[in-house]
Amino acid sequence: MRMALGSEQHDLSTRALVLGAVPMTAAGPSTAPPGPADDLLAAAGQLVDAGADLLIVPSCDDAEVAAQAIRRLRDRFDLPIAVRLSSADRGQDAAASFVRAGAAMLVGLRPEADADCIATITDSKAFVVLRAEPGRTDDAEGPLESALGAAAAAIRAVEAAGVARQRIGLEVTGALDLAPPAAAALGPADRLVALRCPVLVSLAPWDDDPVEAVTAASLAVLSGRRLICTRQVKAVRRACDVVSAVLEAER
Repeated sequence: MRMALGSEQHDLSTRALVLGAVPMTAAGPSTAPPGPADDLLAAAGQLVDAGADLLIVPSCDDAEVAAQAIRRLRDRFDLPIAVRLSSADRGQDAAASFVRAGAAMLVGLRPEADADCIATITDSKAFVVLRAEPGRTDDAEGPLESALGAAAAAIRAVEAAGVARQRIGLEVTGALDLAPPAAAALGPADRLVALRCPVLVSLAPWDDDPVEAVTAASLAVLSGRRLICTRQVKAVRRACDVVSAVLEAER
């Protein structure tokens, strides 16, 4: 599986990319002006030193605040910057402001709700992570089939608009989120990977405990997910590298 991120190509056959989640408070409106003691840059610097492949700005109801954070991170660090869309970011203007600010990845796009954003993404080199939500658990086809269908439809819509498959990823929320205690959670990821797009998993539910974060990340990579979003970058980076080495040795 290959992924195009800006002008870079990544082989994700066995390797996973770790997205360092910049703390929400560090990206908020109260952030101090740029400088050595700036909270945003200090927090991001720790994630970079820990081995993050990308930095991700959390969702924010104020698109300009998020765009400002992207610009400051992009100016300081030589890493791609991702941004998670919020419910307030719907529409072409917000997507365009993030791309202009230097975002290399937009996370959480829903093609059925954000059709105006697709043109902006098509004209840029941004990578887009589509959000596919499973249907009601009492749907006739079941939540898994519903989510797979939603994901496939989202990919077709974005590809039809001109976005190359190598610039499309998936994030499935709700009932199919990876849960370390549930071995059954590995199955859906295998079928999602068959859609030939990198699958993103957020470790937010387990980030308070490095051990739980490592467990979740290891299971995620073993099950084929290749984009791991976490605050526990150092531990998760090491775990991903170990699992990737095992996968590479088994090829």
